[in-house]
Amino acid sequence: MKARLGEYAPTPLVGAVALLLILVILTPALISSGQTPGITTQALLVVDRYPGTNLTWFYVHAAGSSIRYANVWVAVATNVVWDGTGIPNWTALAWTTFANESNVVDLQLSALANPVGLNVTAYYRSTSGSAIYTGLVVFWAANNSNPQTLYWTSPTSGVGSGHQPYSGLPYPIALSLSTSGRLP
Repeated sequence: MKARLGEYAPTPLVGAVALLLILVILTPALISSGQTPGITTQALLVVDRYPGTNLTWFYVHAAGSSIRYANVWVAVATNVVWDGTGIPNWTALAWTTFANESNVVDLQLSALANPVGLNVTAYYRSTSGSAIYTGLVVFWAANNSNPQTLYWTSPTSGVGSGHQPYSGLPYPIALSLSTSGRLP
């Protein structure tokens, strides 16, 4: 009798079906517990500026489009002295809290100041862990250059510095993971 059943249901196939059945049953529980901090929870600071305007737009959101942050805090410094070269005097910047939002997917802000500094913190929390992403960044728009170019620099480890022609904007800058782990 056992040999006859083996013709229709080979043991490896039965094992694979059982494993798939277990995954189908457990998947809703795994998804509802929240995203473990990782690549999809990575906070991005996206910068955008259109040629011929004096307005720079900034967006804070996750690499994963539907990730919700427990808190996003942004402070702005408009007293920046920097021309895209050298290192700004970070200790001389006067910060003003611009936004302190809870339970957000995306935060948008704009600035007329040129150059302008941003101090960003995004806090992600789920039942499976938490992460804090940070970045201190200064931007300068070289409106008289050809092509028009946006420069940035940061003392935050992992954020770095660079420049991008306006035609390459919007441009994402990954914020630095300052801490992560499981919630107590």
